[in-house]
Amino acid sequence: MKTLHLVCAVNLCLLLALMAHAQPSAPQGGGAARRPGGIGMGPRARATSATLLLAPADWRFETMPLPPRFAPGVKFTGVEEARFAPGMFDTTATNYFTYVLALSVEGTENVDAAGMKDFLETYYRGLLGGLGQRKGLTVDPAQIKAEIAAAQPQDKSRSRYQGKVAIIDTFSDGRKTSLNVEADVLPQPALKKTCIILLLSPQPQDSDTWKNLRAIRDKINFEGR
Repeated sequence: MKTLHLVCAVNLCLLLALMAHAQPSAPQGGGAARRPGGIGMGPRARATSATLLLAPADWRFETMPLPPRFAPGVKFTGVEEARFAPGMFDTTATNYFTYVLALSVEGTENVDAAGMKDFLETYYRGLLGGLGQRKGLTVDPAQIKAEIAAAQPQDKSRSRYQGKVAIIDTFSDGRKTSLNVEADVLPQPALKKTCIILLLSPQPQDSDTWKNLRAIRDKINFEGR
């Protein structure tokens, strides 16, 4: 009988040890377990390939949800696509800070000049201010401001706006830069969406850079998007 009790006791000890080993250990410090990727991993793009900005292939492509994580005050909901010209972040390049944005926005509410101004200022203050803070650069949000006015054409299928946006380039050394802007707003009632195409560059608007930007815009196929 003593032998049987001893065997039972040994088996119970082994079972308790196995159960204890199977329990997940709590992280040190009593905090919650960290998710893969770590803190700071923002929402990824909703699409891995372009639906509007199919070209140029040698312009780097990115996409992300709207409003972006760095500018939650943006009033648009949808998806952003971007194509960055080669030399985008090289302050000595002809194509410095030259790129195209295509926004696919939920709803068909009219986006006027005031709405474009609000978008540009909210977007760049969030983007450049947040980046500057991480790099130790001081950014005055009031210095990031846009001037936008109506331009031709203006009809039922398309509204166009143009102007400038003053930015602080915290991607480089915090220099002040003025970007020329052309924005097309195209309602898509059948899809209950609005497409907004923005061309941006500090280059003069009669330069070859702008000829290339407009050629990219003019080749976008909006059908079924």
